[in-house]
Amino acid sequence: MAKNRRFNMPLRSIVSTFSLYQGIGLFLIVSIAIIAGYTLTYQSSVTRLRQEGSVVIEQAAGIFSRPLWNFDKDSLAQYTDVFLNNSLVDSVQIHDERGRIVIEKSQGSYPTNNKFQFSLTRPIYFNKMNIGTITLTFSMFPAYSRARHTVLIMTLMSLIFFIAVLLTSIFQLRRFVISPLLNLGESMKEIAEGDYSEKLSLIQKQEFERIAREFNAMVDQIRKREKEIVTVSNRFQLLMDTIPDAFLLHTRTGEIVQVNDTFTEMYGFDKEEISTLSLSDDLSGTGYSEAMAREQLFLAWERGRSDFRWMAKRKDGTEFPVEVRLKRIELNDEKYIMAVVRDITRREKAEQAFRESEEKFRAMTDHTTAAIFIYHDKFIFANPASEQLSGYSLKEFYQTNFWDLVHPDHRELVKQRGMARIKGENIPNHYNFKIITKNGKTKWIDFAAQRIFYEGKWCSLGTGIDITDKIASQDALREEKERLRITLQSIGDAVIATDDIGHIILINPVACQ
Repeated sequence: MAKNRRFNMPLRSIVSTFSLYQGIGLFLIVSIAIIAGYTLTYQSSVTRLRQEGSVVIEQAAGIFSRPLWNFDKDSLAQYTDVFLNNSLVDSVQIHDERGRIVIEKSQGSYPTNNKFQFSLTRPIYFNKMNIGTITLTFSMFPAYSRARHTVLIMTLMSLIFFIAVLLTSIFQLRRFVISPLLNLGESMKEIAEGDYSEKLSLIQKQEFERIAREFNAMVDQIRKREKEIVTVSNRFQLLMDTIPDAFLLHTRTGEIVQVNDTFTEMYGFDKEEISTLSLSDDLSGTGYSEAMAREQLFLAWERGRSDFRWMAKRKDGTEFPVEVRLKRIELNDEKYIMAVVRDITRREKAEQAFRESEEKFRAMTDHTTAAIFIYHDKFIFANPASEQLSGYSLKEFYQTNFWDLVHPDHRELVKQRGMARIKGENIPNHYNFKIITKNGKTKWIDFAAQRIFYEGKWCSLGTGIDITDKIASQDALREEKERLRITLQSIGDAVIATDDIGHIILINPVACQ
């Protein structure tokens, strides 16, 4: 209705407002133009005056040179009068080479004021000898008068232009804008009453005829959009009915407005019963009060969204865990809460099974003597035996790259194999290598590893058993056999050793001969 009243605004008021705004705009433009014209004219006149003054003083310095050299005061006075007759020169002052005033004279045609004067000084030479100086004072009143005259002419021309443009604009506004707009407003008022069958009558002027055609096209488009909205609404309901999560739309007070088929299947209610249900009493399980429900609704209403877990209740009284997302939305200028509910019974069972499996894994790893650890590039998990094997605390362990503990002799090999295993490449999973403990001691470990998926990424599960004593025993046995071999080779008699069943296990070279 406000738009209709605006179209019915009195013609005189529209014209007056337009004239006022246009007058202010034109006044500002003219004022700026006058100020700019005055400034440019004045600056241009001053610049030209200074250029002319430079020429005049150069001429004066040459003319006064001989009379000043001869100290001919009569000639100096005559020349001074000649220059004072120049409309530009206001005063003449001549000094000798010692700075004493030889002659000083002014015409006094303008008041002495530094604001409207400027002075130029040049040395006077005679036979290339500096014999004094001449100072000419020039008046800027001619430049000021010229600029003022220009501004006066511009003001008169601008005033005539201002009046002509204003009158022409008012006439054009009345004839080509106001009258067609009033007719357009009346037609739009009829259409705004809700009858889309009404069409705007075409206006004679080409521009407003186009507006009328566009408006009629808009009415057709609105009718088409209404049909599309109905179609989209049906599609939306179909989509809501096919998603695996329960969907419900309710007010801030908890009054349910709309649900999908999944909701009725999940909770066991018919759609006819939905409007009578209470969110806290009929749909919430034990341990969940109305106060808790209001708190979550308040968070969603104030922040726009709220995510939480809830214990839901079916029509038959059975309870099941759900994950709920509340979001504040606006439909037809009214605010609602949209709730998406997901049954997480299977997920919670899987999480419980995972927790039990993890507890068993930790119980096993905490009581085994073998070091068990999981790593990606750094260690992610390590059992107490890993602390005993390496000498590092678990906190230090988790800040360490898995290859940093390896002895330099085997470090590059272990690093390459470890990274390749994480990538899924086929490499040996069981081998021995040396490590360096926190206190600098070297240990041999029997290492085995397998690629696993842990905490959202591929890692390696490794075990390490300290075989330092075993390696030392093997080395000692090897050394003992080597000493025995050398001893047998040095004996001059034949020596043959057999086992219990007569198999030869040792023979020296002499016995072979």
